[in-house]
Amino acid sequence: MRFDVRVCATSAVLLAVAACGSTSQPTDSGADTGGADSSVDSSVDSSADAMGSDVTIVDAPTGSDSGPDASAGPCPSALPMTGSPCPRAGLVCQYGTDPRENCRPSARCEMGVWVSMAPACMQITPPAMCPATREMAQGQACAPMDAVCAYSGLFCRCTNCRSFPVSGCNGPVQWQCNAPNPDMACPSVQPNLGTACAMEGQRCGYDCESYGPNGGRQCTGGVWVASPNNCPISTRRAKRDIVYSSEAEREQMARDVLRMRLATYEYTDVALAGRRRLGFVYEDETTHRYARDPDISGVDLYGYTSLLLATVQTQQRQIEQLQREVRELRVRRAR
Repeated sequence: MRFDVRVCATSAVLLAVAACGSTSQPTDSGADTGGADSSVDSSVDSSADAMGSDVTIVDAPTGSDSGPDASAGPCPSALPMTGSPCPRAGLVCQYGTDPRENCRPSARCEMGVWVSMAPACMQITPPAMCPATREMAQGQACAPMDAVCAYSGLFCRCTNCRSFPVSGCNGPVQWQCNAPNPDMACPSVQPNLGTACAMEGQRCGYDCESYGPNGGRQCTGGVWVASPNNCPISTRRAKRDIVYSSEAEREQMARDVLRMRLATYEYTDVALAGRRRLGFVYEDETTHRYARDPDISGVDLYGYTSLLLATVQTQQRQIEQLQREVRELRVRRAR
């Protein structure tokens, strides 16, 4: 009987990780979700790729593209001219209000001078041709493919492709919208690099699907700099102080996992609402530090999956011990 119970527990754990994968991006119900943002710069090349793979080195400032907070911090108020002096080696300054990070003009301080770049991106769809709100757009059929509509610093893309955590294109073509950061200590939308920040060391994550593994922000030296975006990074080159878990530690992890309280729920942000999801509530699981990401008040899917692996390993060891005991009993009975 013990054997059957442990096998069932393992199955339940594996089902839980599949459900959790779709619950890692809660949103703030108080976020601004007004109509399509007509302030986004639309002067870029409409024939270029939507994510800005074509880049032009610019030799003159483009003051008309500076964002509302571009003058904050050590960055110039407008995109500087390539070759002009810069104040801090490695400093990166972004400009503009395009919600797509790869489509914002930027300048990097290298060897004492600015190197400025202006990505060429597909033009933002005019507001009159977009759904009125991000909530109305999310999940709805759309055309043409790769069209982008802007909504107060966020955006929706017309696509059937996903890039995170597994890339692929399938299913219906529909609007896929990103959501604001729900942490009150973070800007709700991704800030430009180089703009001023107040809380030194503060990390803010921004939708891996839209911004990629380096689309996060960290407040360093009084300005926002790029940081890892809570996307799993596994290479040893990116890690330090590696300590492998002991058998006793894995057993404790397994006990913690089996005590997790699962719940079904809907997100408060209308763009992600409309269907119930399965997972756990961040505030409920105060003891499971490896499954929680305090920077985003959400699930650390990599840590959560690793906890489940520890549970499977522990239960497998227990199963093998039971199998040995059964074999020994059979031998004794056969004598």
